[in-house]
Amino acid sequence: MLSNKITKPILSFCRNGKSNDLVKTTVKSKCGDINCNYYLNQVNVSTINYNNNNGELKSIMVNNELRGQGIGKLMLEECINDIKKNGNNTIYCYSYDGHSFWSNIYNKKFKFMNSYDYKSASTLNHDETYGKYEMDI
Repeated sequence: MLSNKITKPILSFCRNGKSNDLVKTTVKSKCGDINCNYYLNQVNVSTINYNNNNGELKSIMVNNELRGQGIGKLMLEECINDIKKNGNNTIYCYSYDGHSFWSNIYNKKFKFMNSYDYKSASTLNHDETYGKYEMDI
């Protein structure tokens, strides 16, 4: 289990933009894709990927041991603020039905737009229903 030595610097950085122990790397592409990684002691503890030009949230990941402490929500709020500053008034994502992140954090704010069936190319070879979700910002 990760201790408060790890969670406190992450939460401090997300809230205040400051932490002596946490390093944030941001890579921006010409097409607007942004990839932010947060490292603590050279270990990647969380990642968020989005497109600042069109408002698409592509992925978000928080270390299993750090989930449930508000880190994902704070990262998403930072992403939303960045997308908003770039002139977008909507953020959207594609997700499969019942994904725990959306059901725990933002399911009440994101509006379901439409769904489609997706045949997975993975070795599991299973079908899933995906949906497009949008939120006005």
